[in-house]
Amino acid sequence: MKRLLTLLIIFSGIIESISAQDVKAGKDESTILLDNSNIGFDPGETSITFKYNNLGLSKTKKKNWLWAINAEGKNNEGLASIFSSSQIVPSSEFSLFAGYSWSNSDKIDRVYLTADDDILNQVLAMQDKLVESVYGSVRNVMAQERGRNFESCKALNEKFPAVDLNTISKDDTEKLPFAKLKNGLEKIIKNSENTREVVRIARDMLNRAFVNNADWKKFVELNQASLSAIDDADDEVADLDLKYWRTSIFIHYGNSSTKYNTFLGWDSTNLDNSFKANTFRGINFGLGINHDIASKWLLGFEYTYEETNNLNTLTSAEYTVRTNNVAANMTGSTELKKTAYPDRFKEVFVHNYDFDVIQRIPVGEKYLLLLDYYARINRSTNEERLVSTTDIGISSSFFNGEKGNFIGGIYFEVPDFNENVERKKPIEDRELNPLYRRVTFGIYTKFSFAGLTRNLY
Repeated sequence: MKRLLTLLIIFSGIIESISAQDVKAGKDESTILLDNSNIGFDPGETSITFKYNNLGLSKTKKKNWLWAINAEGKNNEGLASIFSSSQIVPSSEFSLFAGYSWSNSDKIDRVYLTADDDILNQVLAMQDKLVESVYGSVRNVMAQERGRNFESCKALNEKFPAVDLNTISKDDTEKLPFAKLKNGLEKIIKNSENTREVVRIARDMLNRAFVNNADWKKFVELNQASLSAIDDADDEVADLDLKYWRTSIFIHYGNSSTKYNTFLGWDSTNLDNSFKANTFRGINFGLGINHDIASKWLLGFEYTYEETNNLNTLTSAEYTVRTNNVAANMTGSTELKKTAYPDRFKEVFVHNYDFDVIQRIPVGEKYLLLLDYYARINRSTNEERLVSTTDIGISSSFFNGEKGNFIGGIYFEVPDFNENVERKKPIEDRELNPLYRRVTFGIYTKFSFAGLTRNLY
């Protein structure tokens, strides 16, 4: 218990937890693994994701095993294609991560434990007494007033729906902690809409439980002493040049599935034979490493060997199939629309080398900016089927630092930095452009459902 309290104090100031989503690098996720268990929806990518992991635990442990599960389903053609042509190319991905992390949190922890040891012992020793002193005062006021001011006591109790002030005890500390009780009574007193009796009873509770309570005063003094001890420990950590670091290595395995149609050419004898429904299933596996420097810089590298395809290099088209039916001197017709790719789909194996350097920049007191300088190097094993490319860029992700909620982001990217795709074309068809004309940018958003998000701090 003592160690946990200290760690919560230490790392709430050192490490900022981001729980809404992964940092984006262009249209892809970064190589940095973050504590971000959630369900998310990205309208721009028309994707829904599920993520769950134990990565938050590694922040406060010297050594820790890591694991993560990621799943995603989306339309490869994006949102615009759905509205323009009802085109849907569904795909899904599933991946597993397993790894191990090391950090120097124990050395930093030792400094703070030594500095704050006596204060923590005093707080733990008086914990039960403090609970009874504060909540006992509330129960006594309710018992004293209930007989002659029943309606006022009832009205006051309705201001705290999570608990019954008549029987409040240690078991209710999670539902109504000290700060929430104190703030609630102060708001009732200041609210002019409350009756005089309700305000009087609330003021009596506030005075007995907090203002004139010797145990509460002692707790406040210990809290101030604890803050001073932490400041002293901060100075000691700085003098010892102790900077938090964490290194994580991991392996990953995943599989993917994509459904699509190909156009084989018009078959006048049977139009159904003009199209072919296909399902591509691929696998990927590899390893990665992350390094956290003082929670200000995050370095990431990941290698992946991937079984993929050239679908992203092909342009789809919408085909209309009309059938005329003649019966009893009447002619009717049916019309069917199909979205299909040309029959040039090829499978290919790729070596992916991904690099990220993420910088954390506080913006004011409430917000956090994460800049990700990234490179994506894709080396194809068959240049005729899929050309090797290198993408470089920078993304900016904005977070509410207090809650860890993702606000939005923007990225600037130079795709195919060496213009390998263009250079593969015949000379007369090439369109080589200067660097500044090849910069692309985009905005990304993702809605996350916080019900599955774990916030440790």
